[in-house]
Amino acid sequence: MTGGSMRWIRVSVAAVVAVLASSPGSTAAQERSWAVSTDISTAWFGAGAEDQAAGISIGPGPGTAFGIGLTHHAGAIRLALRFFRMESGLRLAGEGVTLTADDDGFTLYEAAQAAGIRLFRLGTAGAGIHLAAGPTFDLWQWAGADDRTRIGGRALLGLQSPIAGTWTLGAWLEGAVSGSVFDDDELPPEYERPSMLRGRVGVELRYGW
Repeated sequence: MTGGSMRWIRVSVAAVVAVLASSPGSTAAQERSWAVSTDISTAWFGAGAEDQAAGISIGPGPGTAFGIGLTHHAGAIRLALRFFRMESGLRLAGEGVTLTADDDGFTLYEAAQAAGIRLFRLGTAGAGIHLAAGPTFDLWQWAGADDRTRIGGRALLGLQSPIAGTWTLGAWLEGAVSGSVFDDDELPPEYERPSMLRGRVGVELRYGW
């Protein structure tokens, strides 16, 4: 995990603590049928391709993502549709050294669906821990190469708490997996394309009605 990832994890934890400390404690918040949200997050990736004999891997570097979302509560189930965009450099790692070329980087557009539930409520203010999972559709753009699409899946664990009226603040940690960002004909024969893992941590502001 990179220093930037650790920084955003600390920011998320601080946001959660601040929200829980400032949440109204006398009344329980009602779940709204619909909600829109905006979020900022940081993402980091596993290898998109690797030469195991040489101990070298390549793939997208970490980056900052900006997203929007729409959520609907259907009874106990929370259905969500989310979009985000991020830019990252091309990362080369091997023999304890990691290099990132920002000029030869990627742009990722992702659309993701998810169904989730609240695992449990925290206190009387309406805060809660939520779990969600669903498919992802990724459009990757790479400098000087054709666009490519990948299908994957993700799971998310988040905390949300009301802050004022119909506004809530949330923090979450996500794990995802998809096909490699590289096409097979872009790589030397000694490179393999494993399933590409992604971690993402972020904070979001949500308005419900």
